[in-house]
Amino acid sequence: MSEFRMRYLANNDTSQEGVSRYRKPDMASEMGKFQALYYVTLGLGQFNDVNNRVHNIYLLFDTGSDFTWTQCEGCRQCFYQNSPYFPRTRSQTYQPYPCDQCPGGQCYQDHCSITNGYVDGMTMNGILATESFTFSSRSSFDETIPGLVFACAMETSGFQSANSYDNPITGILGMGKGEFSLISQLGRYGEYRFSYCLQDSNNHAGAYSQMMLSFGAEIGRTPIMSVTQILSNPNRPNFYYVDLIDISVNNRRLNIPHQYFMMQRDNTGGTVFDSGSGLSYIVSNAFDILKRGIERYVGRNNPYLRRNTNPNDFGFEACWEPLYDWPTTVSFPTITFHFGNNADMVVQPEQVVSSIPSPGVPNPGLYCLFLSRATTDINIIGAFQQVNQRMIIDVQTMQLSFAAEDCSQSTW
Repeated sequence: MSEFRMRYLANNDTSQEGVSRYRKPDMASEMGKFQALYYVTLGLGQFNDVNNRVHNIYLLFDTGSDFTWTQCEGCRQCFYQNSPYFPRTRSQTYQPYPCDQCPGGQCYQDHCSITNGYVDGMTMNGILATESFTFSSRSSFDETIPGLVFACAMETSGFQSANSYDNPITGILGMGKGEFSLISQLGRYGEYRFSYCLQDSNNHAGAYSQMMLSFGAEIGRTPIMSVTQILSNPNRPNFYYVDLIDISVNNRRLNIPHQYFMMQRDNTGGTVFDSGSGLSYIVSNAFDILKRGIERYVGRNNPYLRRNTNPNDFGFEACWEPLYDWPTTVSFPTITFHFGNNADMVVQPEQVVSSIPSPGVPNPGLYCLFLSRATTDINIIGAFQQVNQRMIIDVQTMQLSFAAEDCSQSTW
């Protein structure tokens, strides 16, 4: 933790923006969706412009990483974003991290530099700094927290939405449980916990509520929530590991060996919740069992669907296409993830098998299995399978709570 941040937390009075230690700030941030990714809107910096006192940034919501970063002016090799880079030199509260306090990084022009790599091949090189972050609130004013550590990205590569002309995402919001993640830095001001409820714009009609990432005092509670323990892994301390015991298809247990999901003695394997992953990934042996169970259900209940023989042409392992005289109704199964402490998360059919447009195939196109085979030893519960689940992650009690909810109607 930076000296800037420690000095702020040690302050016995109030912050520069009126966040008192005697009250719990109401902090929340608007969320959006772009392609298969979810992002969070935050205000960064403090400026003299009366119309724009903060600079809005749009960060990929990632519970599988620690560092928060956004692309900044002067970026030498950066992906396209449809908003201006963060103007760090004009912010009154931007403070580069000095080299003598650099946490494991290197110097760049007398400032601390950082390099971050991600499992999907993306990389970021940037300048470590501290800045004021502004969160929206349901109270009468926004909440500004000064001195939070982030990185000004100077070089990025491999970002998956980089080729989209309308890409709004400017960086990554690290919401893991490591020292420099946002939730860890917020500490008692965020009560060490956060909540979200993801919507899927492809499968719902009508008006939407505003998706929000909520912290601490801003978090409500559903009447009944399932709770499972977050496990620690010293090899990957930032990840939210859980004990996945088995999976059901349409309420029938598959009896997949627990060892396929559990963390091994050498800390390999295991199962994590990762909002930065669009889909869920299941290790190969378990995926084969799960796929067969889903294929059996689809085959028994959909005589007007036939297997597509080239699903890999679309990036999926299993797809079905309708016959031309097919009726309009289809039936797909739920799947249930069975976690420790008898915490069962039911994933609805539209988050298991979903339609994609395909030339020459009657509307709505192919129906494809929206779960993937893992290419590593880790099982991942991704964002698409978290849709319509109220999630609360508490890094102090090390608990993950969830309950089914229509997130398009959510009010918090």
